Amino acid sequence: MTRLLAISGSLRRASSNTAVLEAAAALAPPGVEVELYRHLGDLPLFDPDEPGCPPAVARLRERLAACDGLLVASPEYMHSVSAALKNALEWLTASGDLMDLPTAALNASNRAHRAYDNLLDVLATMDARLVDGACVTVPLTTNAVTADRVAADEALAGPLRASLAAIAAAIAERPRARDTVAPVAPRAPGPCFAATVHDALAMGPPPPGNHAVPVFGHGSLVVEMYAPRDRDLQTPHARDELYVIARGTSLFVEPGGSREVGAGTFLFVPAGRPHRFSRMSPDFATWVCFYGPDGGERP
Repeated sequence: MTRLLAISGSLRRASSNTAVLEAAAALAPPGVEVELYRHLGDLPLFDPDEPGCPPAVARLRERLAACDGLLVASPEYMHSVSAALKNALEWLTASGDLMDLPTAALNASNRAHRAYDNLLDVLATMDARLVDGACVTVPLTTNAVTADRVAADEALAGPLRASLAAIAAAIAERPRARDTVAPVAPRAPGPCFAATVHDALAMGPPPPGNHAVPVFGHGSLVVEMYAPRDRDLQTPHARDELYVIARGTSLFVEPGGSREVGAGTFLFVPAGRPHRFSRMSPDFATWVCFYGPDGGERP
């Protein structure tokens, strides 16, 4: 089953944008499920100094982590997306929840192109994977519509069917990167193991479904060499991990802040903690060590 999460940027009960997304749920083809997120108004105002993750934000991130793709629609206010949607996206920026997530932006009006263009720009900045053919305009001529009316009008339902087909095909062709850790064959007892950065990078490209090159494995320990280019598409991992920056520089981003890192920097990331690297130098590479059980070790 392909699971799509749908987020409307409107808090209005009779929202045309929500009606479009509800119609998409009704029109979903076999094998595709569209679930609406209805708690946008529960999110607190974004505060970059917030020391933890507010429960409502954590629940949204859980929903995003569980889905295969995303549908987003927003009304236009002051030539931009709604403040409620912008607030949600700001909470998700540092954590990288939309990275490589197949996404369809839906425009519920022929006249509201500025908010739609703004939405596309914001989603691209967050490294969401905008799917060609799935980002469409549903040509509503009035805001007084219901989901049933949208689904029954082929002029409106047609673009939605095309969008759903396009995003489902994109997911089937290349699911979102979830950064599974590639297994490394255990080594028999014997001499100590050593590898340079050059040795690790020369071990070949990352295997399918992974972004790093497996280097060494022993018991629960897996050591990889990670050298992202342009974008860091990783999502939170199930196990505790250590980074030792091998070369180059980057910005290490986590909820609530970021820091510059360079060769020799040591980082510990507990299991499930959202994080990513940004603004990597061309030669950036880091050792990554995963260890312990899923869920992380107890302090």
